[in-house]
Amino acid sequence: MKPEEKISNAIVRLIAHNPFFGVLLSSLDKIEDDTIYCSGVPTIATDGFRIFYHPQFVSLLSEQETEAVLVHEIFHGIFRHCDFSRIAQRNIELWNVCCDYAVNVEIDLMEYKLPKGALIDYQFKDMLPEEIYERLQKNYIDIPIRKFDIHLPLSAKDKEILLERILSASLIAKDSIGDLSLGVRRAIGKLKEPKVSWQRIFHHIIGQTLAGVDFTYNPPDKRVLPYEIYLPSLHSYGFSNLVIAVDTSGSISKDQLTQFASEIKNISYLVQEAFIITCDAKIQETVEIQQCESFFNKIDFKGSGGTDFRPIFEFIEKKRLYPDLLIFLTDGEARYPQKNHYRYPVLWVLTKEHKVPWGYTLVIPKQ
Repeated sequence: MKPEEKISNAIVRLIAHNPFFGVLLSSLDKIEDDTIYCSGVPTIATDGFRIFYHPQFVSLLSEQETEAVLVHEIFHGIFRHCDFSRIAQRNIELWNVCCDYAVNVEIDLMEYKLPKGALIDYQFKDMLPEEIYERLQKNYIDIPIRKFDIHLPLSAKDKEILLERILSASLIAKDSIGDLSLGVRRAIGKLKEPKVSWQRIFHHIIGQTLAGVDFTYNPPDKRVLPYEIYLPSLHSYGFSNLVIAVDTSGSISKDQLTQFASEIKNISYLVQEAFIITCDAKIQETVEIQQCESFFNKIDFKGSGGTDFRPIFEFIEKKRLYPDLLIFLTDGEARYPQKNHYRYPVLWVLTKEHKVPWGYTLVIPKQ
């Protein structure tokens, strides 16, 4: 199995059994990098916002170890270990060791299987890295280094985005937060609530919808909460189906489209199947969600006028797609079906304020 597939499968399992970790991991960039080494050995690194992994390191991990290592990396982001302003005048190598001691006890308590030799010592339970540092600095020279990852500095801009994603994951997986360790719950509780972004609302709506919450007209046996799915094979099920429609005649800026494409990519782990459809007065093109980035980059906008949304709904019915959710990116200026008699909810992601006849609405602000 390729390292990328091993990581993707681990995230799917985490979404199923510990949604907070899985949803948060799905929002972070996972980047293959064969230059990542620690003490001459292939390894994994994080700045809390991105995860860089050497393919050889991942290939040697078991499935359980892959899950544990991914959780270990996001713990560094949750506990702000990559905020290098905390290091001050401390020895950076010892600081990284102390961060690992601080998180690995938490991970071990949650019964994740870390790789052999990981730094686990219960004398440091419930201690901050600063406290562990004070205890270890006098004897640091005698401590055997058994780290398997590298911590990288997190920029101020990425720190704000990471904060949003942690809060979004906690909102989507709120019913399972009680299953997290006390340390993680405390860390989430201490986060200052920022101004709610459209991305956070978007993920909340997606999470609620794909979980089948509050949409009683959906077939009752079609989907259940991801963490309630216990089927024999990861490859025998997916979580939900989406149809994503893009109005190519609308006044959609390149920046808005880039933002939208990024958020669609972040939810791709939650879906089994998704079609992206472009339209103006008629259907123009359809692709699968895996192609969304390159697809959005080549969309040719044709100016305003002559937009009709009805062909999209007719296409869905004709092809019997039966989505769990239709997401429509548009400026809202178009002909709509007269009424909503469809069996699936619709989320209108608008590029400007506009009154739609029915469905849920969300506005992407201009930058």
